[in-house]
Amino acid sequence: MKAIRVLGTFMMLVLVTACSSVFVSNKKLMEITPGMTSKEVMKIMGSPENRRFEGQYEEWEFRRTTYVGDSRVILVRFIDGKVTAMESFDVQPPIQPVLPVAPHSDAR
Repeated sequence: MKAIRVLGTFMMLVLVTACSSVFVSNKKLMEITPGMTSKEVMKIMGSPENRRFEGQYEEWEFRRTTYVGDSRVILVRFIDGKVTAMESFDVQPPIQPVLPVAPHSDAR
């Protein structure tokens, strides 16, 4: 019985740890401040899904799910390896078009 309890606790710990990079909280976002290094941001957010750069700036894009199930995009901009800007916004799920339904014929 003790082994089952230990195994259950271990499995919960693995599950929570694995999901921590998928979910994002406002508290995590508030930890990102101007002047932070890219390593500090990576420690908070994990690896970015997308990375862009142009001229003197680099931008990282993170796609996360909030604890209530909404999708969120977080953009972090760096100049010379330091955070200069951040933007986060919710992403609406794509609207599925309604397909026309052919009339049913009872012709026999």
